Amino acid sequence: MLLLALSGLAAACASDNKENKQQTASPKAAGVSTDHVLTRRGGAFNLQWAMDTLWEDGLAEVATYAAERVVYGEARKFDYTIITVKEEFNEQYNVKTNDYQRKDGFPVMKVNEFCAIPTDNYPYHYLTSLFFPPRPAYHFAQDDLILSGVVRQHV
Repeated sequence: MLLLALSGLAAACASDNKENKQQTASPKAAGVSTDHVLTRRGGAFNLQWAMDTLWEDGLAEVATYAAERVVYGEARKFDYTIITVKEEFNEQYNVKTNDYQRKDGFPVMKVNEFCAIPTDNYPYHYLTSLFFPPRPAYHFAQDDLILSGVVRQHV
């Protein structure tokens, strides 16, 4: 999960302002491996999860996991929390909008991952935020960047 988050964060930093044109591509044409369990249609992972209508209720999904990490040579137990929610952004500023009447609004999925790891010296705090458009799998824009199987649209 952390690798996926870091890949998405790296892809988000590589955006530019090219014209956004939509096209449909097959996984192979888009350079996505079809042999990986996460990219198989009908596999264990639902590729269309962000398109589900359950995200339209305005509520967030909160998942907390018991985790352990070695810091300073000692195993530290902590809670790792992931929050997923659908939000509205606006094209003018490419940020969350509170004005839902704007004509340039578009939906994004936001995933926040955070934790605090206690140590004898001081606590380690981590926060990662990811934003991506909730589009059907295998529907890529011409200027999308594909990095380690993560797609980040140039907005």
